[in-house]
Amino acid sequence: MPPWRYLGLEIGKQTIVPQKLEIKAKIQTLADVHQLCGALNWVRPWLGLTTEDLAPLFNLLKGGEELSSPRELTPEAKEALEKVQHLMSTRQAHQCDPDLPFKFRVMGKLPHLHGVIFQWRNNIKKDQGREDPLLIIEWVFLSHQRSKRTACPQELVAELIRKARVRIRELAGCDFECIHIPIGLRSGQITKAMLETPASGK
Repeated sequence: MPPWRYLGLEIGKQTIVPQKLEIKAKIQTLADVHQLCGALNWVRPWLGLTTEDLAPLFNLLKGGEELSSPRELTPEAKEALEKVQHLMSTRQAHQCDPDLPFKFRVMGKLPHLHGVIFQWRNNIKKDQGREDPLLIIEWVFLSHQRSKRTACPQELVAELIRKARVRIRELAGCDFECIHIPIGLRSGQITKAMLETPASGK
């Protein structure tokens, strides 16, 4: 079965990848940056591009209200674009397996958390063959621009989980079987008390 092309995606028997996205590396105006960041935001869920990965590009959106105001790529932004191009040639998402439950894992370091919606095939061991037991369905990210007040760690985790739960209901009409929150209590950033105590002043 040849891959299908639908809404900018190439849908194969088991995988989903964005169709060739032309990355316009010649940036001259704020409008060019808007167009580039919009295209990259669209492919983020399938490629796993974190907010931190794209921050140098998002930072080009700051300042100047006019869409014609001049912009040029910084060395950091060029590096971010190179990473995008590499991920576009190596990463993919998978089609859902209707017989498997969905899971979610929170990843990253504070405050740059992100997560992955996935399924796990217990009957496949990675070293037995070519198939990977991990089926990455979509990546979920927090916004680059958050509200002025500083969010505490549990609020960031809660916001990420909320976004993931909304997305899985849109995709599959269900909830997660399991949500993994890999937080080390000895890291000094998060304590057990912080996780159990509601934020003050709410």
